Amino acid sequence: MDESQQSCMADTVALQCLSALVMDLSSNKISTLNAEMFLHLISLAKLDLSGNPFFCDCNLAWLPRWVEERNVKVSRPSETQCAQPLELADLPVFNVSFSDATCGADYIACLPDNSTGGAESIVRFTSRLPQNLTEEMCSALCYADGQDYGGFSEEADCFCGFALEPNVSSGCLPFCARPLAGPLCGGPTLLSRVFPAVLPVSLEGPGTPCSAYQEVAFILHLPVAVGTIQWDFGDETGLFNTTKTTILQVYTLPGLFDVTATVFVGNRFISAQTEIEVLASPEEMALQCPSLVKTNESLQLHIKNRGGTGLSVAYNITVQDQEPGRGEE
Repeated sequence: MDESQQSCMADTVALQCLSALVMDLSSNKISTLNAEMFLHLISLAKLDLSGNPFFCDCNLAWLPRWVEERNVKVSRPSETQCAQPLELADLPVFNVSFSDATCGADYIACLPDNSTGGAESIVRFTSRLPQNLTEEMCSALCYADGQDYGGFSEEADCFCGFALEPNVSSGCLPFCARPLAGPLCGGPTLLSRVFPAVLPVSLEGPGTPCSAYQEVAFILHLPVAVGTIQWDFGDETGLFNTTKTTILQVYTLPGLFDVTATVFVGNRFISAQTEIEVLASPEEMALQCPSLVKTNESLQLHIKNRGGTGLSVAYNITVQDQEPGRGEE
């Protein structure tokens, strides 16, 4: 060391090192360094950090940048190595890529392109929901929030987001590269468990034919509360808007009707359908039989029905002192 140079050892008081030209912190079992300790070392020209078991995480990300900005010469850089984490062990600290860039998002997901294996598009998550939600509930809440995707963090928080346009997502694509050359510092958190935001709906009707003028119930099953529900019962009553998921309807005419419930969420909508068969009760019904029946001749019966639909008639013929004959039409 030249006599004109000043040196500062690891156990020297920081104030005594402000004008140091050379700092030797080698072989001191140092695992990390605080950036604030080096802010005022404006005269430092040479630094030796070799022989220390550095933990190369984001707390050390400032060091390579600071050395470059201050034009400080590093002594024995190849011997200034990481000890932890294991995937970076024995790698020179100044060869580690501390990714401290950002792409304007705190949480993202990388949707893969199955044909190339690379990232096809980026999902940016903008809202967080409580923990302990099922995937179905998280997905439904994200749909109700107007988002395209749901996802879970390692802490089981539910996140909702949307896919970025290709010209916007390019800044986030580097964070999808695997493996990373070093710790991810300052960039977005990657969510690996991602799924489309969908709202599962189903419509339940009576399940069996009903009679005209009979009150029937329809139930719309939804995992979350929504806004407007538009009902179409398939008859002459027209469209009906409400927020109720259970509704009663009376049909006045017989027939087979398609029932549709449409859920409106923001500028999107989703529908569920079922069908119902409505039967009309007869105003008049009678079984007409001949007044005289001869042995070994066929018997002709007539059913008189006025106003009824979907009917079946059961009858029996009783002969004195014999078993009755039965029939059904």
